[in-house]
Amino acid sequence: MRISALVMVAALSAPAVVAADTITLPAPAPDGGSCAIFGCGTRYQQIYGSSLFPSPFEITSLTFFNTTMESAEAFVEPAHYQFRLGTTATAWDAMTTNFDANAAGPLVTVADVTVTDYDFTFAPGPSVSRTIALTLPFLYDPRMGNLILDVLKDTSEEAGDGPVYIDHNSGVGGVSSAGNFARGGVESSRFVLLGGGIVTQFNGTALSTGPGPVAPTPEPASLLLLATGAAILHARRSRFRD
Repeated sequence: MRISALVMVAALSAPAVVAADTITLPAPAPDGGSCAIFGCGTRYQQIYGSSLFPSPFEITSLTFFNTTMESAEAFVEPAHYQFRLGTTATAWDAMTTNFDANAAGPLVTVADVTVTDYDFTFAPGPSVSRTIALTLPFLYDPRMGNLILDVLKDTSEEAGDGPVYIDHNSGVGGVSSAGNFARGGVESSRFVLLGGGIVTQFNGTALSTGPGPVAPTPEPASLLLLATGAAILHARRSRFRD
């Protein structure tokens, strides 16, 4: 009976893992490429509507694609990159060039990448991709708002032909993007695109939970205490019935 109580408490207390999963947004068939993130600016943001995520999702890495060549080279500009994720109340179709307003709250740095001497490249060819592993997994709950990706870069030369053009899709619902153009780290202009952005593959684990915010997973010691308490309660009830 004690073993049954332990299994029962564990099942009720921890979010159930559905499966290892990937979600690619916008649709993976690109209509062109964008120099944003790795080529021509120092800040880039993208908002993904919560309705595009069927359940909470623990993100462990991000994948970007270069299946359509739009420049002579495929290098990533040497710079220091910070990838940040967060939950925002900003609607995907209300994004502006005000980066701080788009974020509308704290952002978590999930990956910190320094590229030196053009050593981080996308080789040309079909289905070419590059994955950024997160040093800190990010648990996104679509019931709490939309997902925002924010990339900071310490410098950019706006080199034109040369930097990689990442697969991009426009004219799609649920995703919008904003960014800037910069040279030598100095911003020259900003842009916003409602209904489009860089194709992003979120890799991780989809979680199945009940209604309401995702509850933290109990530690094993806590589960053991709960199971012990349930077993004692069951034994006392059995003696009363006897």
